Amino acid sequence: MFGLRSIDAISLYRRLFIALAIAAAISASLVVVGRSLIADDDNLWLAMATLKLTARAEATALEDRVIARLREQKADPESVLRFQQRREYINNYIGAIALWRVAASLVPSPATADEAQTLAIRLLVMFGIGTACAWLLLALVLGRVGDTAVVAGVALGLSVIALWAATFAFRPNPMLGLLKSLWLLLPSILGYLIKPPDGFSVFGFTGRNLFAIVFLAVIVLRWAGKFGSAAVIFACSFALHASLALLMFPFIVLADMLSRPSLLRTPSYAVPLALGLCYGLAMESLWQTTLDTKTVVVIALAATILGGASAALMNAGVRASIHNFLPSVPVSLYHRVAALKPVSRDMVVFACVWGVTLVPVIMILQFADPFSVTYFWSQIHARALGVLQPIFACGVAILLVRRFSPGPVALLLLASMATAAIGAAITIHSGKDSALRRLTHEIEAIKRFIASGGTELTGMPQANPTRVPAYVVLVRENVLYFGIERTLATKEDRFTPVLAVAIRGTR
Repeated sequence: MFGLRSIDAISLYRRLFIALAIAAAISASLVVVGRSLIADDDNLWLAMATLKLTARAEATALEDRVIARLREQKADPESVLRFQQRREYINNYIGAIALWRVAASLVPSPATADEAQTLAIRLLVMFGIGTACAWLLLALVLGRVGDTAVVAGVALGLSVIALWAATFAFRPNPMLGLLKSLWLLLPSILGYLIKPPDGFSVFGFTGRNLFAIVFLAVIVLRWAGKFGSAAVIFACSFALHASLALLMFPFIVLADMLSRPSLLRTPSYAVPLALGLCYGLAMESLWQTTLDTKTVVVIALAATILGGASAALMNAGVRASIHNFLPSVPVSLYHRVAALKPVSRDMVVFACVWGVTLVPVIMILQFADPFSVTYFWSQIHARALGVLQPIFACGVAILLVRRFSPGPVALLLLASMATAAIGAAITIHSGKDSALRRLTHEIEAIKRFIASGGTELTGMPQANPTRVPAYVVLVRENVLYFGIERTLATKEDRFTPVLAVAIRGTR
């Protein structure tokens, strides 16, 4: 297809494409880390979680004190439930947390004078190594793919979205605008397809970002026909982010039911999927803490009915069953989708599943309770689209490579240009302020805030919360998690002075 006569030349170009794909991805990840790694509640909670992995009893005791303090100060129920939700959510990231704990162990214990800088270095190292390991896995997967068009397409697709992530300024609404106006939905979707927010993109460093990288590797293996390996890696990805893995599980299963239902009855493929599903359901706590019991029961019943109907369709023969049970469904359209090539078919099925399920969610948003709307219903499609964006980009690039058959040199030139542009973006960004310096200053500001009894706000990572005339409770979650993390790390009581300033009622 590429006009090459030498097998060695094809292998060389494939290796170059893999190297460029990973170089572009890591370059964009460096830019994202530079602007997203701040001393906020999310990042300090993850740092605390790595220590909680081996000191669960001590961390639980400190978290109990936080909840008691919140209730004592008569904090709003959402603040209490939010903290409880995070307390349970650590099981969702157990694999990522273990990886970060190993990486963080490379940083020596902090000296008192250099505590802020050492903690900043620890955060940089643990997130940097975790991200590098995920991209290394994708590189190893690409190395197993014999189809040069797939490898070249992934390299080109990653280079393009990496260029957008590093340089493009557009920031779509993180919840697709569903909480504001439906008029924001279409531009938000387009924005996600161009450049998702850093927290939801494939170039970030948290558990959901690592899952997005690994899920891309799973889809690439599927496109290469290596379904057994794809199932095993997907099952392991539940340890990185159980919630997202559960969310993406139906996408894969429905795509298989459409084109290759017999695969779901193959033990080497079905068993890893089943094990991953069981593990994810056992570890998942978001539903229990966010949704009421009735809603969970309805979701479970709907999933059971859908699963039973799907199994019946598979056993009876999918095509014939659709015609018998749903005569109005255009079977010819079904045949056309099922007859598509793997790359096209997966993208069509994924887009249809995402779009069709968005409709009932929009309806639920109108009458569901505010907490579940904020923390569940408005986020599930945004998070799923962040995972699907690199798949769509790489899939389109693969189709273009196969359609127009550009030579390896042309593809190499395009990928090199994108990588060079990303390198320029990194250079420009690093000239403003280094992530390490900024993170160190923010941690020092938190320490000054605690030492001053909550009066010194200069340089605080989060702005002073807006005060209203009525009695309110100001909760600084980043300060809380800093206090818990420092207590677990130093084995000293660094938490008692934190409670007095991080949770405070005011009029």
